Amino acid sequence: MTALGIIAGGAFGAVARWILGRFNRLDLPIGTLVANVAATGLLAWARNADHGPWLTVGLLGAASTWSTFAVETAAFIDGGAHRRAAIYVGATVGGGVLAAVIAG
Repeated sequence: MTALGIIAGGAFGAVARWILGRFNRLDLPIGTLVANVAATGLLAWARNADHGPWLTVGLLGAASTWSTFAVETAAFIDGGAHRRAAIYVGATVGGGVLAAVIAG
């Protein structure tokens, strides 16, 4: 039953991530940033509220994405947009840690 819960949560998380990814504005991948920061905060909350793996591994695991964040950051650096890369990294990492502290 746990695997089915993870599959269901993952399906919803993947769709949520896809929807958020469509909101890239301000020359920054805002959708990825929001997905990662929100998932981090919710994961910190879920860890303390004893929610199952359907939420933590499935939904939040599928909604957040380290690989997309890394590739987008590398694309900024490769394109010479070092300041944009620094802003994106700072906002994502700082926002994620702040969200975890607030939610935890």
